Amino acid sequence: LECYEDPVFAAEITVSAKAAFAYAAESGEAYSSENKGVIASSLTNMVLSRFASFDDALTAYNENSDALSEAYQAIIDTASEFCDQQCVEQTADYLSPFLSAIQDKKCSNVNKFCGRCQHNAQSYVNDNGLPCCLTNVIDSAMENIDDFKATYADQIQAYTDEAFAGVTKSEKKKAEKAYKELLCLREMYTGRVGDCSDYFFHRGLDLQDNDDQYWDCA
Repeated sequence: LECYEDPVFAAEITVSAKAAFAYAAESGEAYSSENKGVIASSLTNMVLSRFASFDDALTAYNENSDALSEAYQAIIDTASEFCDQQCVEQTADYLSPFLSAIQDKKCSNVNKFCGRCQHNAQSYVNDNGLPCCLTNVIDSAMENIDDFKATYADQIQAYTDEAFAGVTKSEKKKAEKAYKELLCLREMYTGRVGDCSDYFFHRGLDLQDNDDQYWDCA
């Protein structure tokens, strides 16, 4: 974002951005006209109605540049910390046995998480813990989402009503089902017992031999 203060760089970026915006707007209009009644089409129409031109988008950016810069930096910081703590490797190592353990005859598709899959996942997490670096990221994300929802509750409700106004009943049911699945996933996570140190204990690792960054659950 600091680079945008360079006039030459800014001019080049503006030209490219205008071309990209025009292409995106044209593609969005085509998609919307060919997919009436679906949520994605409704959301596309909402965006196009608010940003009829590149100048509209640029004005919105300028009005919210501070908030956008903070959000961008927060994402970069979280991603850097995630990588620095080798959490990619820990998460990958955890997910394979986790997904294998929760599936059985009554949980053959984890996309349908509510019910048996949630029960199995809850048991596995309670018994084996979670990587601490992963819980730190999830906790931070949940906190930010909850704060956002509390701050912009009225706007979120208004946009939600607008988005669903022109969609079919089947699309509404799909969205409601997807939201329910997310709630079940969150319920499993927040309902776990113990803390992330269990992740090391059940792997026979000594906490004292690992850097604090891997198991600090504060």
